[in-house]
Amino acid sequence: MLTNEETLVPEADIDEVSFTILAPGDTIAAPSVDAEVGTVTGDGTAEYVVEGAVNTVSGNYKGKATFTYTEGGHTLTRSVPIEYEVIDPLEAVGPADYDPYVDMAWTYFEDQFDSETGGPWLKDMTMAYFDREKLRSFIDDALLEINTVPPFPTQYTAESFPYSTGGALFSLGLVCSTIRHLMRSYAEIPNPANSPVPYHDRQQYQQRWNAIYQVEYPRFQQLVQAFKMGSFDVGHTSALVSAKGGRLLPGVMGTRALGRYGAF
Repeated sequence: MLTNEETLVPEADIDEVSFTILAPGDTIAAPSVDAEVGTVTGDGTAEYVVEGAVNTVSGNYKGKATFTYTEGGHTLTRSVPIEYEVIDPLEAVGPADYDPYVDMAWTYFEDQFDSETGGPWLKDMTMAYFDREKLRSFIDDALLEINTVPPFPTQYTAESFPYSTGGALFSLGLVCSTIRHLMRSYAEIPNPANSPVPYHDRQQYQQRWNAIYQVEYPRFQQLVQAFKMGSFDVGHTSALVSAKGGRLLPGVMGTRALGRYGAF
């Protein structure tokens, strides 16, 4: 769907639309669908029917629809990211235990307003996608942090993590990993110096995400520590008895040497 900031570009102003699709395993240099002409179907909209021979592999297919249109006497071009998923019903599996907490993490990012379709501006980059599937790719990174943050190491995996008690912590770990990814992605935004044309200046996005990270990551570390301490059995105390001290005291005085020293 092509928009001009707030409104759909009129169908009469769209000169052409072409589609490029990458199947799983494709590279940008060799897409399965390479700039094939689509059909304009209305204001700001177009369609293209992908041949069945392209959709032979299960997984996420991504690409772009490139619109060429006229505005104010100028010919402009804009690409809109697209994606869809091909599922083999014979291989489909049920939802994973972590799916609800991936959804929870995605709520941190889905209300971003800078992309055409919602979410961070990264969604509008050529051949890029940014959704729950992207967040799932950071699961191992989030678990690495949880496993290595003090006070002691753990060995949780995506299958063994106790989501019933630590799901919100796992979700926050995904958020922190994703914010670091966003900061890296915004590191090379060019600056069109001396440009007479107004443009959206996104060079500060790296610093803005870093400011958010400085709030979320210390909170994540504190919660990891509390979560790990909660796995200790600290519900009771044990009495330590000094045998030597007891023998040196006469009669019942020996029992007075008993004391409670810490928790075990």
